[in-house]
Amino acid sequence: MSVTVDGDDIEADDIVLVATRLPASDDPTKCKVSLRVITIAGTVIVGAKVTTRLANCKTIAQSSLVLNGVHEPTTTNANGIAVLELARGVTIVITVRTRDEEVELTYTVPDAASGDATVEV
Repeated sequence: MSVTVDGDDIEADDIVLVATRLPASDDPTKCKVSLRVITIAGTVIVGAKVTTRLANCKTIAQSSLVLNGVHEPTTTNANGIAVLELARGVTIVITVRTRDEEVELTYTVPDAASGDATVEV
C-alpha cells in the first residue's frame, strides 16, 4: 500500500487510524469542546492561555440566566490542545493568548449530546 505523508510517498503494510473522542461531561447541561491551537504553518502552540466569556446572556427559563456557562482559564498542552467544558447552547467568546498575539473567536456550543466538538484556531 502506498500513502503520502507530508508530500513524500512511503510504503506501509498496515496503517491504523484511531479516532479519539472526548469523554462525555458528568454534567448533562455541559459540552466538552477540544480547542487545538496551531500556527498558520500547522505547528502546535504549547502553553497558549485560553479564556472564555459569555457572548450574550441566555435565558433558560423565565427570570433565569446562564452565569456559569464558561470554563476556568487554562493553557494548551504538549499537543496544543485545551479541553473546555461549556454550557450547552450558549454563545461564548474564546480568547487565546500567546507571547506574540491574541485571537478571539465567537463559538456557539452544541446543544445536543452528540454535538461535542473540536474547534481549531
